[in-house]
Amino acid sequence: MKSRTVLLFVLGTLLALVLTACSSQSPASQPSEPAVEPQAGSYPPVILRVVERQEVIDGFQYSYADIYFTDPDGDAVAGTYREVSTSLTHPVPLSDDPIEASAVDQKGEALFTAGGRCPYRMELAFEMRIRDRAGNLSEPVTTRLSCTTPPVVDTGSILGIGFSIALVIALILGLVFWLLFRKSPAERLPALRSTLLLFCLALLVGFISLILHEGGHALYVVFHGVPALLYVHPFSFPGYGLPMIDTSTWFNVLGSLTALLFSMLISLSFWRRRSLALLPLVMLFPIVAIGNGLNMIGAGGADFRNPVQYNSLSPIPFQILGMLIVVAGIVLLLSLFPLLGLHPKDKRALFVVPAASFLVCALSLPIAVILVPGSPIDREYFLGQEIVSGASMLLVAQPVMWALFAVLYVTLWRRVYPRLPAWLRTETVALTWKDLRLPAVLAVICVILGILIIT
Repeated sequence: MKSRTVLLFVLGTLLALVLTACSSQSPASQPSEPAVEPQAGSYPPVILRVVERQEVIDGFQYSYADIYFTDPDGDAVAGTYREVSTSLTHPVPLSDDPIEASAVDQKGEALFTAGGRCPYRMELAFEMRIRDRAGNLSEPVTTRLSCTTPPVVDTGSILGIGFSIALVIALILGLVFWLLFRKSPAERLPALRSTLLLFCLALLVGFISLILHEGGHALYVVFHGVPALLYVHPFSFPGYGLPMIDTSTWFNVLGSLTALLFSMLISLSFWRRRSLALLPLVMLFPIVAIGNGLNMIGAGGADFRNPVQYNSLSPIPFQILGMLIVVAGIVLLLSLFPLLGLHPKDKRALFVVPAASFLVCALSLPIAVILVPGSPIDREYFLGQEIVSGASMLLVAQPVMWALFAVLYVTLWRRVYPRLPAWLRTETVALTWKDLRLPAVLAVICVILGILIIT
């Protein structure tokens, strides 16, 4: 079995994903006129009054318009919108919202709430109507959503909780280090070299993978003539391709499709010649496959949950495809661990792999807490809370996930290693400090570029 088998497998999987995504039509950014003609003898809904309000929930700003209305027939089904004016240079994605008030309430006085979380700095005036099942429309009312100032991020409590969690994880890793190497002190330095190498590679490969993924989202924006913001970095908190100009299926899925296709072409082109020097290139696709596969499943973002919900699709095809891609990524990643100086029979992986992931997260959290609140992306897109919270959550989730990879490596992979085909069996290298020079330099460059982009 050759490496091209993997190429064909992944290409087939991605083709199936494209066909699945293309099989649905994306909702328009502006609502269309109702297809149902008003029926004789039915009565249109009547909007009684509108109350505008704002509030901060869990660190996020929300702007609402409470629409009080009545419908003599009790069959109002949706609120529709039409943009009147906006402070933005691109259209705001507006789509109909279902009305869940009961028929009894509608015949008296019912409440429908428009609006939601402020996605970015903007002033939006829109014309709102209530539509019933018979196709009748209420008279329009014009209301405004005002998102001007990002809420203050509670960095003190997040940093305090993060520090406590980091301390617990560091103690656990210290205990693991002591248990593994208390009787073999000669293995301590090789383990530290492997840890530092994987730490540097994680920063480098993570930066490239985020560029590919968010660049895919940004391509959709650029194709529609809107200036795009590419917010990328090597750290373990979210990146973005902004703005989200509509709720198109393609905007959501282009991130994963672009990252998977380009990383696959890069990694598999060098797979037969995989070595320590080429490790960042061959590691790119496994890392991208795991992250974006989890995204398809719904565990790593909303890129695939959104089109499923918008188009009333079954999530099962996306979940199956995502799981296949995750498994392929894990298999290829484990096959590269020997290039980190980790033999499958060597239990050093139980410390090296989660420790390197923890170092990335421990570096990322203070950078997020210190630099993100008040930065340009926070002032314009109100993302400070989301980014800082993401860094805090990944402080636990990411080391745990990588610890599972290490357990798989020294248990299941150890058993199957002697029977692996040549294209998956990699010889273990003996690392020296000299081998860390180039990865360390590249990691430092990535960190500096990431900080410049953030600030």
